[in-house]
Amino acid sequence: MDDRRRVRGVSWVLRSKGNSVIKARAGSTVIFGLSKENIERLQQGKPIHFDGAQVGLDAKILIMFGETELAIMHELEEAIK
Repeated sequence: MDDRRRVRGVSWVLRSKGNSVIKARAGSTVIFGLSKENIERLQQGKPIHFDGAQVGLDAKILIMFGETELAIMHELEEAIK
């Protein structure tokens, strides 16, 4: 179940369980808040993915981590083989 809130023009979604990413929207600005645990999971090679519809986007969202941009590109190339 999602916790949806709106304060001072900013609306956000917080999942009630798991390692959530805070997803918020303030007008045309989309905000993703990552916790320390989120960052650690990304560093372990576990990308975060979710439906952008949660913040009004018509897209799937994927957040990845890499020590360099080249490392991220290499990981993407491996994933699509």
